[in-house]
Amino acid sequence: MLLLGIEAKIKKPPLSIEDLTDLAFNQESVMVSSSLKLDKYISCCVTYRGNVGLENAIITVNNLKTLRNFKAVDWCPTGFKTGITYRDAVNSTKANEVGILINSTNFARIFERELQKFDRLYRLRSFVYAFIFEGMEEREFSEARENLETVKNDHEEINQFSEENYEAD
Repeated sequence: MLLLGIEAKIKKPPLSIEDLTDLAFNQESVMVSSSLKLDKYISCCVTYRGNVGLENAIITVNNLKTLRNFKAVDWCPTGFKTGITYRDAVNSTKANEVGILINSTNFARIFERELQKFDRLYRLRSFVYAFIFEGMEEREFSEARENLETVKNDHEEINQFSEENYEAD
């Protein structure tokens, strides 16, 4: 007998905390194109939501650090912060969720690409009129570029400092 118009509801079991965390650190899940295997972590925040035990979360993060061979900068021994929100999201149908926020030495390359794009657009004066029309002063463009250059240089220095210490050990 064939019933039309009735969907079979297949319930998938919720992913374990280990699986969720592994998926979050998967290269396809990262929003900014980067190679996390080549660079060093400056800091990382892992936040869980839902029915997650603190001990389980800490064990999962520690296992992740050892299995994935995370390279962290020398001057930040912990590198990881773990947070748990026990209340479910308002409009979420998922049992558990995880979010990560990472700062790594890779951002120096990303900032360099963005600086090159900015320079190209600014040389052509693209969209400058729109910002000036909204009240932005022209000197703010050069200040913003200098600030981004400073952040990029800081990330490069951190990477060089870490590599020098790594080679000395």
